[in-house]
Amino acid sequence: LPCPAKMALVRRLRFLDGYLSLFDSITTELPLARENMRKYLARHGMVQHAEKVALLPHPVPETFAWAGGVPDKENRVITVALDWRNPLKGGDILGKTLNRVLSENSDWKAVVVGRSSDWVASFAAPVGSRIQALAAMPSMDILPFYQSSKILVIPSGSEGSPNVVTEALCCGCSIVFPSLLLQLKCFSDAGSGTMAYHRTARSLSEALNSEIAAWGRGDRHPAEMAAHWSARYRIDAA
Repeated sequence: LPCPAKMALVRRLRFLDGYLSLFDSITTELPLARENMRKYLARHGMVQHAEKVALLPHPVPETFAWAGGVPDKENRVITVALDWRNPLKGGDILGKTLNRVLSENSDWKAVVVGRSSDWVASFAAPVGSRIQALAAMPSMDILPFYQSSKILVIPSGSEGSPNVVTEALCCGCSIVFPSLLLQLKCFSDAGSGTMAYHRTARSLSEALNSEIAAWGRGDRHPAEMAAHWSARYRIDAA
């Protein structure tokens, strides 16, 4: 680095070192963020702080659960956003993905939270008749849809630690997401979803079709998924 830039970095690191010395622990919500923070601090000579970085997930209420058969899981995809007008949420990608996947899987349907019925009207009849659009609502009102759906799709280009993911997992849903949301890979690595390699309708469709096939083969066990993630995201666990 040029000398002024190097000096500025040294000043920032000294400030960070002093600031982190004030705390007994440093917490983050996702495993990938924890590992990245540990590596960054160790690389800059702050091993004592790296050892303090711990995982503290955002807890999911006990009401978000699925014990098996109540209600029955349907061949349904759910996706949720408060503002689909934000291009980062991937509304256009989602529309193309659902159009392709539902055309290829006539026994599947979708519910889209945060969209109006006008949006559904843009789909051709065979597909549009299997898409339910619902206004944005509190997470507790979405709970029955998590419990009766099989897959949560996240077409976003940027997220932190989205609560919808852990809420859905605790209800026995698997997830499909683009590789831009690499922090969610810990869930797919644990057999609870599929990662799309690109944030395109084609790649997301392939990932969603792969996840639908996994359900069809019996490779997804909702009661086990719900129990597994509930044990990690309940308030007492956190």
